[in-house]
Amino acid sequence: MTQVSLTDRRPVESTPARTDRCPVVRLVPTVLDEPPPPRLADLLLGPGRGVLDVLAAPHGIDGSLGGVTLWDPLSGRPCGPDDLLLVAAPSTSTVLACQAVAEAARGGACAVVLKGVEDVSAVRDRARRAGVTVLVAADRVCWDDLCVLARSLVPAARLGQRPGGAAPDLFGLAEATAAAAGGPVEIVDAELRTLAHAGLGHPVDPLRERSVLDRRAPVTARDWFTGSGAAQRLLRSRGPERVLFPGAVPRMMAPVVVRDAVAGYVIVAEGGEPLSATVPDVLTEAAAVVAARLAGSPDPGSRGPGDLADELLRGALSGTGSVEALGRPAEWTLLALRPAGDGPEPAITAPAGACVRMVFPGAALTRSDGAIFVLLPGRRGAEAAQHDAETVRNRLSALHGARFVACVSGRVDADSDVAGLARPLGRAATVLAGRGRPSVASLSDLRPWAVLAELGEIARDRPGLFDGALDASLDHDPDRRAEVLASLLAWFDAGRDVSEAARRLCVHRNTLRYRLQRIEARSGISLDDPVQRFTVELQVRLLALGPATG
Repeated sequence: MTQVSLTDRRPVESTPARTDRCPVVRLVPTVLDEPPPPRLADLLLGPGRGVLDVLAAPHGIDGSLGGVTLWDPLSGRPCGPDDLLLVAAPSTSTVLACQAVAEAARGGACAVVLKGVEDVSAVRDRARRAGVTVLVAADRVCWDDLCVLARSLVPAARLGQRPGGAAPDLFGLAEATAAAAGGPVEIVDAELRTLAHAGLGHPVDPLRERSVLDRRAPVTARDWFTGSGAAQRLLRSRGPERVLFPGAVPRMMAPVVVRDAVAGYVIVAEGGEPLSATVPDVLTEAAAVVAARLAGSPDPGSRGPGDLADELLRGALSGTGSVEALGRPAEWTLLALRPAGDGPEPAITAPAGACVRMVFPGAALTRSDGAIFVLLPGRRGAEAAQHDAETVRNRLSALHGARFVACVSGRVDADSDVAGLARPLGRAATVLAGRGRPSVASLSDLRPWAVLAELGEIARDRPGLFDGALDASLDHDPDRRAEVLASLLAWFDAGRDVSEAARRLCVHRNTLRYRLQRIEARSGISLDDPVQRFTVELQVRLLALGPATG
């Protein structure tokens, strides 16, 4: 079969033709100064985004992508080195998947792509033992389209659209910008919180001094910035603008644009003399570097590893992917966040992931079942995890204008069932959002309430499970329904200590005793019987979760 160059479309010399009917496309550069072949990560970051999930990646996802093959197990022909091996079947049995993994291992394939995997755990284990990366394709995408997606990477690579590399140091960038611009520099986020600054001996005015000391611009400056139209002007222009804050020296601000949203600003104030004509260009370049830092990529023209991390987390939460491909560090902490109270669920805005990655480079963020899930890289103890969760919670609260609460998981590694962990974590975050306090809690602290929330979901679908003698007391006097539930809940919460429960209810203990006796008489139950008492407590606690279970 003749190979086709994807850079200039000219036929190039190929290996002997295969006798099978498997379409093979080689990604062959035609000139010596062409960039190296694209990586598997480029496929996941670019055209494969939202289409491919990583099931297993024992050696990461940085391998070169040398070709694309639609594989037929009946052909008996080996795949080529660095091939992306597509198992062209609408669903994949465990036997067929293991055959493809073995073939990929023998031929040195870049990865295997499957659909409709029969036994995810068995295939993942086999792939890890064989050292083969396995991807799962969405059912909605046909195999020919996947070939086209992979082939599109060559022009992208030629244009430099490659994620990866180390993130620049913001303080170092601020110093370099201050030296080039001839004035003190601040790098701030969208809420004018200071991320980095550098003076290099330039004079400073009171506004800059307060912004640096308080780590945020004063309220009066923030109100003026939004109310005067300066923020809207920067949003429209997407370039440096001269800004005159009241009572401050002139400034020039360049917006940091991440996917059509302003995620921050690079600001230079006049020092000892007016700003030169070269300052706008300096700020433009600095803003581009900051944007790459916030997006998780050193190339502002490409989708960054932050995007890939978000996609990998989304796949892991759906049960079709794994966080293994995130690489080092091999341990993470998973957070679930929800807005407190009964407010509407805010949509994740474009800068949300960048906002988190400002503080935690390499973090991943996605939304699932109404909760925002954040994966923080690195090992941390319980106290450090709660501290970092509070940081994430504060940043998202400021970004969305709503108070969030956060629930913290234990340690997550490549073998963790992330989807299984996310379900109770999300329920616990829902419980915490209903309470409103504390703002941050661990899953272990909230697990009993998460179990109750899961039982509440069952009760919502099968309410007859909780029909019982207590209903007679609740239905006897509907006006006292809230009083009955509050009295029982306080009594259970106080460990059946009447005096303590009465104190919490702000009533006399004899009043509470009378209420309990009346409940027993009307319902025909005995609160001294452990089984009946357990049944009543379960019903009361489920009803306390909300009207959905009542």
